[in-house]
Amino acid sequence: MPIPEYLDNWLAPDCSDHNEYKVSGVIECLCGNTTFKVDYLGEEDDQNVCTMQIENHPNPEYNDYFALVINITCTQCARQHTLYDRHQHGWNGYVAAEGKGFPYTADMLHSKSCKNCGKTEFKLQTGIYSMGIADFKENAPERPQEQWVNAFERITVDLTCTDCGHAQTNWLDDECM
Repeated sequence: MPIPEYLDNWLAPDCSDHNEYKVSGVIECLCGNTTFKVDYLGEEDDQNVCTMQIENHPNPEYNDYFALVINITCTQCARQHTLYDRHQHGWNGYVAAEGKGFPYTADMLHSKSCKNCGKTEFKLQTGIYSMGIADFKENAPERPQEQWVNAFERITVDLTCTDCGHAQTNWLDDECM
């Protein structure tokens, strides 16, 4: 299954049709909880979140970058985890940008709230899509083969409010190549 190393202990596969090209499941904290607060660096409309052009970054060399970062915090144990950073994860982040991540500050993040009730706790369903081992070996021959799972092509995240049940399908749907 193409579970990226950074999600290995966080993504609980749903046992449906998954293979070397796709895996989906719920995000589960190491403590076993599946409810999270979500903070993000990006632009959000009524349907989803996408990259945001950075202006006035504390380090001017990062102005005009397009950033997209999703951080989650467990509502039970307060453990924090980066669910996705476009400059660190997926093909573009892991292979092209060498997994460095986008240098953001906490004040740049927005808290996600439910579009229906305004509450801030969610269950997350995630899909990871890959071009497979053969594609990785052909296009990133300098990388060790066992790291192919980190070079995924697309990630999706569906959110479900734990208070009112309102669902946002494909709140995050980012092509990572």
